Amino acid sequence: MQTQEEIDAILNDTIWYVASSSIKHAPEIGAYVSYDVAAFSCSKHDIVTVVWDVTTDRKAVVRIIDKLNKHRVPPEHLYKAIRDMIR
Repeated sequence: MQTQEEIDAILNDTIWYVASSSIKHAPEIGAYVSYDVAAFSCSKHDIVTVVWDVTTDRKAVVRIIDKLNKHRVPPEHLYKAIRDMIR
């Protein structure tokens, strides 16, 4: 069993990936829903990086978030990891 101190250290070093949606507009297609991916730092209690306009597919962004969290991708590799997943 882990001590509270060990648990706190793990949480303070954790990044959680989350998605957010917004309505955007493009002249060619009009209004559309877009999903962004953000890295939330548990130690800083703040968003540390965001990749905007990742996809319009809700199921795809859920799969991306699941993989990022499962593999604990460092925020500095977020853009490349997403790019590799959507190719």
